This record gives sequence, structure tokens and C-alpha cells, in this order.
Amino acid sequence: MKLKKFKVAATLIFVLSMLALFSMSVSAAIDATIDFENEIIELTGGSGNGTVKYMYCPNVDPRINMDKLSAADKKKLASEKWYPVYGNSIDISKYIPRADKETFFAFRDADEFADADGVYASRVTSKLIPSRPKNISQAYLKTNIEYQPLTEVIEIRGLLRDGYDYKVGISSWITNQTDATIDASSKYNALGGTVTIRKSATDSAFASIEYKIKIPKAPATPKVRINEKTGKIIGISKRDQKWSTSVDGEYNEFPDKTIDIDEIESQLRGIEASGDDDYIVYIKVPATDKKPSSQAQRLEVKRTKKK
Repeated sequence: MKLKKFKVAATLIFVLSMLALFSMSVSAAIDATIDFENEIIELTGGSGNGTVKYMYCPNVDPRINMDKLSAADKKKLASEKWYPVYGNSIDISKYIPRADKETFFAFRDADEFADADGVYASRVTSKLIPSRPKNISQAYLKTNIEYQPLTEVIEIRGLLRDGYDYKVGISSWITNQTDATIDASSKYNALGGTVTIRKSATDSAFASIEYKIKIPKAPATPKVRINEKTGKIIGISKRDQKWSTSVDGEYNEFPDKTIDIDEIESQLRGIEASGDDDYIVYIKVPATDKKPSSQAQRLEVKRTKKK
């Protein structure tokens, strides 16, 4: 009986020694780096096999010293809840605090066994996850972002000019822009919608909170027609519509709601036709101080006679 007890004790000592050696082999092998632009923590090191290589625990106490653990510290560590990391990074965008608050993550090797106290020797704590820039508030963004219907652009001012990101609708972010304006032309955005803007991230700071600006719906595209029998252009709204020979050119007022093609042709003398017998007229509702212009209608007009 004594011999058996000795063998069992020796086996336990051997197992515990191996676990201790294993813990030492993975200890301090993990490095956690904050990527401010992509809002992730990148992980390197560890000895995991397969896809799951690490485990993480959010919102941990950073004051625990792994080299000098008290009984209270061990109790805290044993109560931590660990979740798997598939790959070598985690998304921390939802954990970025908006106010002064200490937010830390802990990481460990996925292949490690806890010691008798429930502590993992490879456990490391991330650096402090800072809040988003405090000097970029909703009020600041509202003051320095303005939509201009007449020019159909969004004007960008202030600190944002050092670098801002924007996205239209559900498209991906267009990052690190420094232009004074964002094109919001109804040519591409007739139904209006939302443009989201934020101050760009840097090597040491996250992007700011986001500001959403509404772009109004554009007026309906004109539906001007040609009456081939009468030789007249009809369906014109004289007050609202203008015409041009170039989609992005200068637009002129129509002389009346119904005009002879000859009257338009007289203004087009010397303008190169798109073919032997026709030319193109673009018609749109111009922008106002409240609404953008409509999309342009492309109207092909046959010449009534050679010029």
C-alpha cells in the first residue's frame, strides 16, 4: 500500500511538473497590438494548433500583477470568462469607450491548461483602449459639415480637413480624405440618402464618432418630347427646366413651354452635331438653395434642314 501511495504521489508530482513546464513555455509569448485604423487588436505568439489559437476576456482588471499574485488576484483570475479567437485578431469597435474609462482585454494561449488555482500563465493584458477623440463632438461635426444644394457638394471644414473618412449609404469607407468638398451630385444620387462622415484614425487614435447628413431627393427627371408631325418640342416646364448641349455645361432657359425645333436650332448654329442629321439636348431642373438639380434628360433631336 505504501508503495502504491508513493507511485501515485510521484505521478502527481510529475504531472504537475509537466504542467508547470508547459505553463512556463507559453508564458509571456503573446503580444497584443492595437490597430487604431481598423479598430482591432492584433495577436502574435502563442502555440495553438488549427484555427483557434487564442482566448480572450474583455473588460479585465489591469492592476493584477501576474508575477506577484495575491489570493484575491487568483480568485479574480479564476472567475474570468474566456472566449475563442478565430484567427489572429479581434474586433474592438464595440468596446471603444466614449468617455474616460479604462478598458482592457486579457488574452491567453488556447492550448494552455490552468494551474491548480485556475490561473493561466500565458495570460497577458492589452494596453489601455482609449476613447474616441474628445474634441470631435456631434456639435463640432455639425458646425463643420454642411451640404450645399446649389453646388451639390458637402463642404468640410476645421480639424476634419487634416483627414476625414466618409461613406455613402451602405458603401465602404473612403478614408483619409483632405478635400474641401465631397461630391453629392444628383447625377449619381437622385434619390438622396445619407452620407456618414468622421475624423480619420491615426497611428495613436481611433476615428471620431460619426455624423450623418441627409441629402435631399432630387426633382424628377424631365420628360420633354418631340412631336414629329408638328416639328415642335413639347412638355416643357418653362419655369423649372433648362437646356444645354453638354450634360455638365451651362444651362439656358427655354423661350416658351412649346417651341419649334427651328428655334433651338437657331441657337445651335456652329455646334457640332452628334451625327449627320441630329444633335443632343440635355434638359434638367436646376438646383435651388433647398434642393439639388434633377438628373438630366438626354433628348436626341433631328435637324430639320442642313446648316
